[in-house]
Amino acid sequence: GRLYGMYQEEPMRFLQNFGAKMGTKDALEWPNFRNTAERVGQRLNFAGINLWFPTIGIYGSTLWPSKAVPGYQIGILPPGPATTKEPFKKDVLRLMLLTAEKYGLNVIGDLVLPNVHLDKRFGADPQKPWVTISRKGERGAHDARRPYYNAVHPGVQTWAAEVFQELAGRYRD
Repeated sequence: GRLYGMYQEEPMRFLQNFGAKMGTKDALEWPNFRNTAERVGQRLNFAGINLWFPTIGIYGSTLWPSKAVPGYQIGILPPGPATTKEPFKKDVLRLMLLTAEKYGLNVIGDLVLPNVHLDKRFGADPQKPWVTISRKGERGAHDARRPYYNAVHPGVQTWAAEVFQELAGRYRD
């Protein structure tokens, strides 16, 4: 009844660790992503691992074409850049979920959501009420152990709900 898993801190780490053709002209092609995800599923299944725990949003980018996460940037990480053969944003998260379903794996997506892009969403207010304030009066996190977002700010609550509603709606199947 336990979950035994594999954590991947970097969003596209599965490509690098499971034999994708990195550094080639085919590196960003969909078959390269699909074949590599298949290897992940086979390897985890063979080892008795039942949990895939990848980072799905970090560095201002996501593994799905998000509308809710401000700052989804084409070009930061692949799923962004479309190739000439595939003129669309890759939904790598869907690929991971389908692979997990095929091999009987659970998935926990690690979200490290961007902090600087909320300034664009909430405006140029110099007070930034959507970020936390330290006991020294500093705004935002300068320490990885402190939260950045002000969880009681209505805009932050609305935005966080939008992110989870988008994920739930997009991947409910």
